[in-house]
Amino acid sequence: MSDDNGDYSIGIEKDRLQTILYKLGISIDGKSPMTYEQIKNKGEQWQRNTYNAIKATHNLCSVYNFNGKDLDIVDTDKYSYILTYSFPCQDLSVAGKQRGMTKGSGTRSGSLWEVERLLNETENLPQVLLMENVPQVISDANIKDFQLWQDFLTSKGYSNYVEILNAKDFGVAQNRERCFMVSILGNYNYKFPKPITINKTVKDYLENEVDEKYYLNNEKAQKLIQKLISTNQINGNRTIVDCTINEPQARDISNCITARYDCGISNQRSTGIAVVERFVLTPKRTEYGKKIRKAYESGEISESRHNMTELQPRTDGISNTLTTVQKDNLLLEKVAIKQATAKGYEECVVGGVADLSFPSSKTRRGRVQNGGNTCPTLTAETTGVCRIESQYRIRKLIPLECWRLMDFLDEDFYKAEQVNSNSQLYKQAGNSIVKAVIMAIFKQMF
Repeated sequence: MSDDNGDYSIGIEKDRLQTILYKLGISIDGKSPMTYEQIKNKGEQWQRNTYNAIKATHNLCSVYNFNGKDLDIVDTDKYSYILTYSFPCQDLSVAGKQRGMTKGSGTRSGSLWEVERLLNETENLPQVLLMENVPQVISDANIKDFQLWQDFLTSKGYSNYVEILNAKDFGVAQNRERCFMVSILGNYNYKFPKPITINKTVKDYLENEVDEKYYLNNEKAQKLIQKLISTNQINGNRTIVDCTINEPQARDISNCITARYDCGISNQRSTGIAVVERFVLTPKRTEYGKKIRKAYESGEISESRHNMTELQPRTDGISNTLTTVQKDNLLLEKVAIKQATAKGYEECVVGGVADLSFPSSKTRRGRVQNGGNTCPTLTAETTGVCRIESQYRIRKLIPLECWRLMDFLDEDFYKAEQVNSNSQLYKQAGNSIVKAVIMAIFKQMF
C-alpha cells in the first residue's frame, strides 16, 4: 500500500527495508547483487527511493529469488495481467559467445527457463506475455530451443505470435532489430503493427554543443577520420558515421545502440555511431563592435566591419548561410583549442601540437605554443600533448542523445541522470526497448 505520493515504504522500518532490498537481489552493475553492507551504506533515502521504484514498476528484480505466487495474480475476471520478460542476449548475439539458451545449460541466456518455473508455480496465469530479445533468438543455432519454449507456452494455453521489428520502421532513426513474441492466453488472434514512414535522421537527435570529454582523440580516432576523408564519406560540417575503422560509412539512420556503446571505436563493420565535425570560423562582434552597433547601423558613424568583428570558431557544427561572398564561412587551416584566455581559445595549425590534457578544465592555459609549432612543456603529469592531424574531430554520442534514439523524453533522462553514472546511462539505453515500438505493439492489443 502507498500514500498519495506513491511512497510504498511507509511503515517499513529502516532495518527491515534493508533486508527486503537485500533479499530482492538488487544490483548496481547488472552483474552481481549488492551486499547487505553496500545497501546499508547507500543511506535510508536511497533505500526508500529504490524500493518505491521497484514497487511502482512491478519489477521482480532477480527472477531467481521469486516464485510464481509472488506474481500475485488474482481476480482475473476483473483485471488483465501482462507479464513482460527478456533474458540476457550475450549467449545469443553475434557479438557474444553464442553458447545458446538450452534448458539446464547454465548459460546467461538460459535464464529464460526461470520464466517456465514461474508460470508453473502460479495458480493463475497472466493473460498476456510479451518477450523481447535479439533476432538471433530464432536463428538456426537457437531455433530448436525457441520452439521448445513455444511448445511449453502452447501447453499452458497460450497462442503465440512472433515478429522481428525494426525501430526505424516506427519513426525512430535507429536501425535496431528485435524479436518480439506476443503470447495470449486462449484462442485469440494478434497482428503486429505495420511500419510507418520515418521523417527524421540522426542529426535531429543531436545537441549543438557537448562537453569536450566526449571528443575522441586517439590513434583509432585519427585512423577513422582519415578513412572517411579518403572515401569521401564526410559531407558538410557535421556527418554521422559508423564508429568503426572497418569500412566506415556515413549514416542517416543510427546503427543499433548497445549496452557497450561507451567502449569506443570498434573493429567490426557497421557498428556504433559517431559524429564527425568540421572546425568552422564565423565572424562575431567584438565588445567595441557591440558598443557602437546602434550608431553604426543608424549611419551616425562610419567604421570598417573588420574593426568591429573577429573570426571565432563555431561550436554548433553548422555552416553559416551560403552566399556569393564566401569569406563569411572559412574552413580552418588552424584548429581552435579551448583554453583559459580572453577569447577562450588559441589557434593551432594542422600538423602542429597542442596539450589536450584535462579537456574540461576552465583554467588551463598554455595549451598552444607559437601556433602549434612549439611543443608545450612536458611534465611528469602531461598525458595529452597531441599532434593535430586534420581539420576534423570526432565524438561519441552523449547519454542524452542515446536516450533520445530510444525514443525517451528528455525529462525522463534528466531524472535518471540524477541517480546514475554515464556508464550506467549508456547501458540502460542499450538494454532498453525503443518506446515507439513497444507502444505500437500494445496498441494492437486493444
